[in-house]
Amino acid sequence: MTTITSYDASAPVFAPDGVADLVVTFRNVHNWAKAGYTQSMFKGFYQTLKSGGVLGVVEHRAKPGTPLPKQIESGFIAFTCSLYPFTHATIKWCVIFNGNVWSSF
Repeated sequence: MTTITSYDASAPVFAPDGVADLVVTFRNVHNWAKAGYTQSMFKGFYQTLKSGGVLGVVEHRAKPGTPLPKQIESGFIAFTCSLYPFTHATIKWCVIFNGNVWSSF
């Protein structure tokens, strides 16, 4: 069975706090950045994760230092493993999945 759940992107609640071992997102960060929801979405993920849980982010990568408007326009994000320090979340390691060679615009 498939369940579709809607949420408020400015204050998302995906599940009760601290219940998920793993949260993954695939190529969405540029859309959240365009709409102004990046910080709230990551906060929602971290609230959902158990202590020690894993957040997996897959995103096309822009060259570090690319201006944010260019990242949003292209869909290529200058991803860093230093995300927002929310609640109990601690980044113990960071893996770049499906990494592309830096995009040159």
